[in-house]
Amino acid sequence: LEDNPALAPQSLGPYRLTATLASGLLGDVYRAERADGQFERTVAIKMLPLWASQSASFTFFFERERRLLAQLNHPHIARLYDSGYAPATGQPY
Repeated sequence: LEDNPALAPQSLGPYRLTATLASGLLGDVYRAERADGQFERTVAIKMLPLWASQSASFTFFFERERRLLAQLNHPHIARLYDSGYAPATGQPY
């Protein structure tokens, strides 16, 4: 990514990471583009940090957040389009 070249070629599921939008204690948020040719979409992807993904407690709360967000539909709340786990590290996104 622009601020972290080590992540430049990384992809998650059908998405190619293009930039770091924010980093915090409990997650990093990346700008990503759909890269599988199915359709075009730019999204934000939140990923649990590697150290936190190795903790059952942090993983539980992150997965709970995903389940709750998937149920919401409001113009002022982010919409969940997809989720999964990074193939190389097992980090949830």
